[in-house]
Amino acid sequence: MKKLRVFIAGLAASILLMPHAPALSMEPQRNDYEINGTTYEELSSQLISMLQDKVLDAPWEITWRYKERVNEYGCVPNRVIVDLKINSHVPRWPDSELAPERLRLKWGHFIDALNMHHAGHKDIATRAVMKIKMAIIEMQADDCARLRTNVDTMAHGVIRDARRQDAEYDILTENGELQGADVNILK
Repeated sequence: MKKLRVFIAGLAASILLMPHAPALSMEPQRNDYEINGTTYEELSSQLISMLQDKVLDAPWEITWRYKERVNEYGCVPNRVIVDLKINSHVPRWPDSELAPERLRLKWGHFIDALNMHHAGHKDIATRAVMKIKMAIIEMQADDCARLRTNVDTMAHGVIRDARRQDAEYDILTENGELQGADVNILK
């Protein structure tokens, strides 16, 4: 019976000392840009300008933080949190009710396709977040300065790879045009 109590006490202590499950914090932000007009020409000229200025991109940023805990193995991360901030830039057309129904329907298809394209960027960023999170949890180092260096090096490498994937995604989809986020869809 005494061995069982010692075992349970040891198990309880190890659970209490276990790093907390990592958290993922996502802050999706939608920045709407207003455009006006009632014809294809009016809308397309504004959209083309936005696309050229990269106003309709979906930029993201990943940050991480954790507490450091020293144990018999060295320094380990504890309470890992990885944040993902995504800005989705979408045009808003407030005077759409003044336009022909056919143009309004095509606009809906364009916005759906743009949102689908942005979702692809979000998926790439989310996979990077999960990879960073899981890698941080498994890390340990002889000292906390080394842990910080190792975590930062790994995370920046994952982010670089995700940015490369983002660029490839834009090339593959021609910045969403092949998904239907093409100004010409409004013709």
